[in-house]
Amino acid sequence: MLVFDILKNQSEVKIIDQTEWLDENIDLDSLYEVYKQKYEKIKSQLIKEIGQPVNYNYKYITKIKLDLIEYSVFKWQNDYYILGYGQHDRETPVFLCSQKLLS
Repeated sequence: MLVFDILKNQSEVKIIDQTEWLDENIDLDSLYEVYKQKYEKIKSQLIKEIGQPVNYNYKYITKIKLDLIEYSVFKWQNDYYILGYGQHDRETPVFLCSQKLLS
């Protein structure tokens, strides 16, 4: 079951996949599309296993949310988890991650 691999009881950000550090000439739009597809694949699998993403309206979600291009929040075993992809700065790796949210 994928959910056990992705949504472990971690409070730190779990990097599922990421690029190397990038140079300034990289086509970010193409790279974002690759990571969007990876994100959508895992999101789809999680929906099959635990149901649709939920609305999570807490004021403070997580610091990592600021760097995410797209994300979803799932409820599993009475906890909330964020799944998303993003990038901190232009040269830093593009990443796919999950994290248990503070409630």
